Amino acid sequence: MQSAVTIYKRCQYPLHPRDVDWRVSQAGTDKNGKPWAIVVPYLDARAVRKRLNQIFGIAGWQSKMIRGEHDCICELTCRVEGEWITKSDASGDTNVESEKGGASASLRRAAANWGIGEYLYFVPTTFANAQTEQPPKGETWIFQKGGKQGQSFYWQIPSLPARCIPDTAKPADREEVISLLNKVNYDVNAFADWLLGEFGVADFMDLECFLLDAVMAHIEEYGKR
Repeated sequence: MQSAVTIYKRCQYPLHPRDVDWRVSQAGTDKNGKPWAIVVPYLDARAVRKRLNQIFGIAGWQSKMIRGEHDCICELTCRVEGEWITKSDASGDTNVESEKGGASASLRRAAANWGIGEYLYFVPTTFANAQTEQPPKGETWIFQKGGKQGQSFYWQIPSLPARCIPDTAKPADREEVISLLNKVNYDVNAFADWLLGEFGVADFMDLECFLLDAVMAHIEEYGKR
């Protein structure tokens, strides 16, 4: 059983950048007509559920949505040291898919009360590269449709600060895991399938360091079968 301190630390741990989305919070044009955009990082509901499953397990948490006339309250309940503890937060309906968006935002805010994704609130003001010309294919640019008074433009997804990038597995970790896989005769393809279903990646080297203990425990448990 995880201690409350361990759970707190794991909730605070940054997510992989691939699980972080960005959106435009402010935009405009300068005196020369060049577009500018301030963007902010956030977690979508899928990323929040993924991290909850990683920390508490699929049977270790539950959420309840309480709809208001134009808002939604999320009660996020997690099992900590044998006790069910609830933390709640709310969000108004959003402009796009209003009720669904409000539910997702309230889950995101309730998760932040547990510490999940809270670090993103402290990312400094970020100006994205912006331009009206269509960028080359394959690059990480997003099309932003202009409003009534603004022009449409493209903006480039920025990089997160170094402190928001989690440590991932090291070469020594690979050697240790592979050695244990061989020891218990765990088929590498079956192991990759388990990783994909459990963490959404096929290579454990893509995992954050704090998840490696769960990987090792799974392999050891497999060896007891």
